[in-house]
Amino acid sequence: MIRFLSWMSTVVTLAIFVAILFIDHPMHALFVPLSENQKTFFTVFTTLGDGALWLIPTFLGILFFSLIWRNTLWRNRMVFLFANVALAGILVMLLKMLFGRYRPFMLDSQGLDGFTFFASRYELFSFPSGHTNTITAAMLSLLIFFPRLWWLWAFLILMGALSRVALSMHYLSDTIAGAYSALLVVMALYAYFTRRGLAL
Repeated sequence: MIRFLSWMSTVVTLAIFVAILFIDHPMHALFVPLSENQKTFFTVFTTLGDGALWLIPTFLGILFFSLIWRNTLWRNRMVFLFANVALAGILVMLLKMLFGRYRPFMLDSQGLDGFTFFASRYELFSFPSGHTNTITAAMLSLLIFFPRLWWLWAFLILMGALSRVALSMHYLSDTIAGAYSALLVVMALYAYFTRRGLAL
């Protein structure tokens, strides 16, 4: 497992560097001319990256399946989904503050680009993508619960990530980093639940 993670991390890191050097800016420029109607289409998918959309219902679900309709399987699933979104969100926020990358709209409006490191302002929170992180954490959790619908979860991850680029909130490399950081959290929590014998 450690060897696999090392290999996967190397591949993802290379993909991020390639995107930063050769793809981020051309891809961003491709989406700048989008009409308001086209942006509205992508907004539908980007909404899935709102942490509250997942954290509030799953927290209520934990209470419901623990206190009202006691169901161990669904309680575990609610805890798993809640923990994945919450922990992945904390991780991505720490990385945002560490790297301090200007968001794409700052390039368009003020010509500001690149990494500043140790940031605390919204416009410097481009890397990694928090919405992509949340969508990936949620969809991978659902993939574990309902593996036969893998195509739907994969589609929503891809469209969620693409929406962040289309709306000039992130570059491609930001979404790759956001998705991968979520994957690591989900893998770690899945291993923990498996070791503890907690059914999902």
